[in-house]
Amino acid sequence: MAADRLPRILEYLISEVADRDGPLAKVKLVKLVYLADVEHWRHWGKPISGLKWLFYHYGPYALEFEDYLRQIELPDIEVRTGSGHVATTWKVPKNYALDIDPYVDKSEKRTLNRVVDKWAMEDTDTVLDYVYFETEPMQDAVRGEELDFNAIERVDLFVRHEPPSLPEDIAARIRDEIERRRQGRLKRGTQLRAPPSSQLRQAQDELSEEEPETRLPAGEVAIEEATKQRWSESKE
Repeated sequence: MAADRLPRILEYLISEVADRDGPLAKVKLVKLVYLADVEHWRHWGKPISGLKWLFYHYGPYALEFEDYLRQIELPDIEVRTGSGHVATTWKVPKNYALDIDPYVDKSEKRTLNRVVDKWAMEDTDTVLDYVYFETEPMQDAVRGEELDFNAIERVDLFVRHEPPSLPEDIAARIRDEIERRRQGRLKRGTQLRAPPSSQLRQAQDELSEEEPETRLPAGEVAIEEATKQRWSESKE
């Protein structure tokens, strides 16, 4: 792996989270890299970072991480968190754009983007809870030892599902029925062909002239007569 590859990946994650106005301190950045490695291993059988992840103190950490953090070419600042702790974060200039393509392949970039989309807006505690208790390498981890990524359940992103096959006799009946209906539609289409629009208008005009105009009595009269008739019938 190129010496400057991981620092550029870190800068990409920082800038992508900043674009979404998500919170990001050093602890969360470390865990985002870990989650990207887990996610990429799940689908491709290999990590992105090349780091050696250990169960260190409370969760996953790579001892060489500090060296890569110092190579980030973004100004770092210290901020005080809501709990009163001082945390390191980074200031991303306006219109900052990092071309990550020379440092990762397409599948790795998609993995990084999926991790950012899922976790950018989450606070550090939420990310830590997921990392500690939900990721497979941490399930049976031994403090101080390397995490086992082989414990990750593999998922193929490109599973091909073959369509179910029907017995030949049923398939033949279905084909016959489709053909019968198709022929029926063709036959009806020939018999019920509509006349040209001019002939249709002429026929409608002639029909209108032959039918006498029918006028109904006003609504009140019609209702009154109907009411009287029902009353007379009830009397009988």
